[in-house]
Amino acid sequence: MEDLRTIYLCLQGAVIVTILTVLWLQVGAYRRHRHYSFLVLAVCSLLNLAYIVLAAAPLLVPSLAPSVHALYAASMCVVAIQLPLGVWGVAALFRSYRVLSEERRTPA
Repeated sequence: MEDLRTIYLCLQGAVIVTILTVLWLQVGAYRRHRHYSFLVLAVCSLLNLAYIVLAAAPLLVPSLAPSVHALYAASMCVVAIQLPLGVWGVAALFRSYRVLSEERRTPA
């Protein structure tokens, strides 16, 4: 069982590094382009980090084990906000790309 815990924590660490990398790219894109979709997606990345930390907290800090139900409930609330925001952010990004693409096709 300890091996599974170790594997789980290593995978969670890799996920966190990936999310932080994507967050860095989103913030950079928002600074360059000032399009709200990048800001929405950056907020989603932060919520995703919060979800992972809340869900993994009982494994990382054993004294939180008695609060496991509250932590999981909080993580479910976070992900319930993050999922629709993520769809909204991606839809806004695709919409923006479509408009830009159509503008480039239209002769001036």
